[in-house]
Amino acid sequence: MSIHRYTSRGRTRQPKNVAMQHHEGTATQPLTYPHFYASGSVTILASTSSLDNDLTSSVAGRNGYDTENQRFLHICVSTTESVGAVIDVYAYNRQFGIWGQLKAPIRNNQANFYDSMINVQVSGSPYTTHYVSFPINGVDRVAFVSSNHQDVVLYVAGSTF
Repeated sequence: MSIHRYTSRGRTRQPKNVAMQHHEGTATQPLTYPHFYASGSVTILASTSSLDNDLTSSVAGRNGYDTENQRFLHICVSTTESVGAVIDVYAYNRQFGIWGQLKAPIRNNQANFYDSMINVQVSGSPYTTHYVSFPINGVDRVAFVSSNHQDVVLYVAGSTF
């Protein structure tokens, strides 16, 4: 009798790393948690022109990362040097086929809807590690862009709860 293992994230209570298959380990490290820590970070692109609308690039990060229709995005930013970073979050929906900067509403009493939105950004202060999570309803893929991201490690996961 075989044991069924899901191949997609599906409905998840526990955040699942978007950079790797969530059941994937290695021969030397069969447990996934240390494996994610060692190699589960996402690629941060230097400019938005690197994003591929056709999702055909073989370069890491240019196609973004599949969210598998998760509801929340969980991000861990870790900086190892004295330089901080601001990282913009970009979203992609297969129905539209184009990348755009992810925005979040901050208030709904504005006459102009555009003025009630802010860019979703994560920032890393020098020598710190911190976590943030936010809703990404309807976003099929996410990508991360920063012109200054040396010595920054970015872990990203998705969950439905």
